Amino acid sequence: MQKITRIVLKTDLTKQEIFENIKRVYTGACFLNTSYKTASAKNFSYIGYDPFCRIMSKGNTVTVADESGYREICGNPLKCLDEIISENRVRTHNEFDFIAGGIGYFSYDLKNIIEHLPALAKRDVDIPDMYFNFFRTILVFEENNAGKITAFFLFADKSMDKRITQLKNFAVIPPKPSGSAYTVKNLVSNFTKNSYINAVAKVKRYIRDGDIFQVCLSQRFKSDFQGSPWALYKNLDSINPAPFSAYFDLDIVKIISASPELFLRIKDGIVITKPMKGTRPRACDASADKRNMRDLISSSKDDAELSMIVDLERNDLGKICKPGSIAVVKHREIEKYASVFQTTSTVAGNLPQKQYSVEKIIRSVFPGGSISGCPKIRAMEIIDELEPTARNIYTGVLGYISFHNTMTLNVGIRIITIIRNKLYFQTGGGIVADSNEENEYIETLVKAGSIKSALGL
Repeated sequence: MQKITRIVLKTDLTKQEIFENIKRVYTGACFLNTSYKTASAKNFSYIGYDPFCRIMSKGNTVTVADESGYREICGNPLKCLDEIISENRVRTHNEFDFIAGGIGYFSYDLKNIIEHLPALAKRDVDIPDMYFNFFRTILVFEENNAGKITAFFLFADKSMDKRITQLKNFAVIPPKPSGSAYTVKNLVSNFTKNSYINAVAKVKRYIRDGDIFQVCLSQRFKSDFQGSPWALYKNLDSINPAPFSAYFDLDIVKIISASPELFLRIKDGIVITKPMKGTRPRACDASADKRNMRDLISSSKDDAELSMIVDLERNDLGKICKPGSIAVVKHREIEKYASVFQTTSTVAGNLPQKQYSVEKIIRSVFPGGSISGCPKIRAMEIIDELEPTARNIYTGVLGYISFHNTMTLNVGIRIITIIRNKLYFQTGGGIVADSNEENEYIETLVKAGSIKSALGL
């Protein structure tokens, strides 16, 4: 068991300012920011920095970089991830859900390894299927206790005094002025309006033929990008705060998230998933806003869509939970965000034991049903057939996996990736038998609204 050192600091800086100081010094720093409170969100934000181990994978090729060097392994990436977690377990009876472990992502395209699916969509963005950094230092920020940082240091050694002094500087010295400008040009989609509408019509034919009940179809936007990704994150977070806001300052890609959807939370042997289906735009006029909310609540189409995914998620959790323990805790709650209303349900179950296998959990439930379809495997095959390009991080999951049997992963929607001066984001919606092609296309544009506003488009 690894030992943890805990200290508490006072600060006059915001968590964003502290992260800005940290990322100037440490490559690979990650920021999980609860910037909008919902029933899905916990009361904490986290910063991880000073990674001692990094694991990435593409297909069955796994790369591990740690203090012993850099090595490639041909094998199961999830099993390799489990091994790192097992080697570094910590014992904790802490009030915080996350004090040691890794922050990273599983891309949607990891499905091809989990389910042995053919990769039909064009992979034109070269990023890993899986990427996790494991950190020496985790900072915890309590949303109801501003001005306080709780820091957890893994590996107490001769460098501890230096590490604590460095953190105090991060927490006291205001960040130096940095570039706040960025430009976005030449925004294009991988669909035209007509081709997206035709793809929706084809999904409906698959439904009529009995292949599927539902598919989540999406379109991807791509543009040229110059400037500061961090400035873009701050702008998006001000326009569209989210329960699972995040900024990953990875060496090969910058990831900006304004996700509202919880994929998995595990603590004390209880696993929770919270699928989200049904969207309506927010309106500036109060009466119009209420009409949109009432329309979502009364929609039988959206009710059926969410209920279908709830059944799928119950089945997925049934692969890993104790028989008879799975329950729909809440069904069709309305969640309000800056630009949209969404309906969600909460499904929970009890794991057989508190210490779990990441490989078994992810193999059983990934990717989420709300962003693939039902039945899941056939839906994913149809997505690969109809969407021109691979999804990469979009509709994968990102968040933390701890060394002490907790996990929180959110669904990668409302997410931006920046790599080699190219910017990508994607939006979609669930297609069912009575979907209207034009309305489904418009829904993707509504969901893109907050991101396009942050981009100045």
